[in-house]
Amino acid sequence: MFKIMIFSPLGGYRLILYSMLAIFVIPMSIINLALAFKLLGFPAYYGALVALTITGLSLLTSVVHVAVYETRRRAVVPSYFTVEFMGLRFKLPGFMQQIQRSIVSINVGGAIIPTMMSIALSYIMWILSHRLMAAVLVSLLVTALAVNRSAKVIPGMGIVTPAFLPPLISATVTTLLVYAVSPSYLNVAPAASYMVGVLGSLIGADLMHLGEVIDMAPAIIDIGGMGTFDGIYLSGVLAIFYAMALTLIIG
Repeated sequence: MFKIMIFSPLGGYRLILYSMLAIFVIPMSIINLALAFKLLGFPAYYGALVALTITGLSLLTSVVHVAVYETRRRAVVPSYFTVEFMGLRFKLPGFMQQIQRSIVSINVGGAIIPTMMSIALSYIMWILSHRLMAAVLVSLLVTALAVNRSAKVIPGMGIVTPAFLPPLISATVTTLLVYAVSPSYLNVAPAASYMVGVLGSLIGADLMHLGEVIDMAPAIIDIGGMGTFDGIYLSGVLAIFYAMALTLIIG
């Protein structure tokens, strides 16, 4: 199956909270991404334009979900049955089999756009140095495993990840490995940390916990959305900030 769904993964107090955070997050996202592109050697205006585009598209398309698959499973659910005795009807507890369906979708702003951005950055790093790319891949593996261990699947909420742990791990591991492999490419660490933070959160939280979520049989399983959009998006943005701070300390 393939169809486009539009709905907001945020509601109630979370919508109010995110609206307040957006005042700080959006400028921080644009500034950090622009600086990351500048450190890669791009002109300042180009970095700012790309950062503004990526940030705007990620937030605007966070309500767009691409349905790619539908799961069906038999489940035993609580029920009741009616018996009649001497003209009276009684409802007795029991169980029944039911077909539960779940739609697996991919969030455009929380998964597709950050992944495309990360792939583009990976290509640039591969061109710069194969050793640099190897260090980034090791950092991605470490971050994905750390996020997987810290992420929790909560019924009714989805996959919840700590806000500051994934970007801190990705920035620290990536910056140190890049410096160890090739100190001359230390200025690339913030951009590499963005890629590792985004993909590490997506792989470690969403993909590695996908089986657990499917077992819960929710109506919609949204990769990169629901409880993880904030985790994936903020992981990339904060990873740039942390990596820049570490780069200044090391350099």
